Amino acid sequence: MAKQRDFEQITTHQHCRLYPLDGYITMNVCKMSSTQAGRIRDMSLSDLQQQEFVSPEEFAYITGRTYKAAKNIMDRNESLLIKEYATPDATRPKRFIRLQHYWAAIINNKASLTPREHLFINEIRNNKTLYREMMKINLKIREGREVSKKKPRYSHQSQSAA
Repeated sequence: MAKQRDFEQITTHQHCRLYPLDGYITMNVCKMSSTQAGRIRDMSLSDLQQQEFVSPEEFAYITGRTYKAAKNIMDRNESLLIKEYATPDATRPKRFIRLQHYWAAIINNKASLTPREHLFINEIRNNKTLYREMMKINLKIREGREVSKKKPRYSHQSQSAA
C-alpha cells in the first residue's frame, strides 16, 4: 500500500518540476521513497551527471544503483566523499559524493557497472576533451593512493642482517 502511494506521488505530483523524475527508476531500480526522490535536484539527467558534488539520492538516480548501495559506496570510499556542516550547530555533517572523481575512478572498470553507468562512460569516451580530463583526475587519484600507502615497519632484509 505504501509502495503504491509513493509511486503515485512520484509519478503524479511532479507538476512543479521542470524535469520530472522517472518513477520506474526511482521506485523499482533505486528503491527510494517519495521523500528521498523529492531530494533530487530539478535538473536534467545530463546536467546532474556533470555536477561536481551530488547527494546520495542523486547518485543513486544517476548511476541506477539502489539507494542502499549508494550509501554503502559512501561508507567504503572516503576519498570520494566531501563532508559539509549545514549549520554551525549541526552534530553530523552532510555527505556528498565527488561525482567527477567517481567517473574517473570507474572509467576503465567494466565489471561492476550498471547499464546507466555504461551509457555515460561511453559518452565520456566519445568526447575526447572530457575523456582527457577524466584520465588526468584518474592519474591524480592513483598517485594519491600510491603516496598514501604506508611503508612496512620492518623489512625482511634488516631483520636478517641484525
